[in-house]
Amino acid sequence: MQKKSNRTFVILLLIVYNMLKEVKTMREQNTDAVDELLIKYTNAKKKKFKVI
Repeated sequence: MQKKSNRTFVILLLIVYNMLKEVKTMREQNTDAVDELLIKYTNAKKKKFKVI
């Protein structure tokens, strides 16, 4: 159960990241802060459970 939820979380994270990439091409200066937050968030998540 835990592994399944981890996998769906990673898939959601990839979808969000791809959306952010598209937004970044539209308005670059606004998403720089969002990208920093995303990097900090993913780093924090990686420490909690390691996804291969």
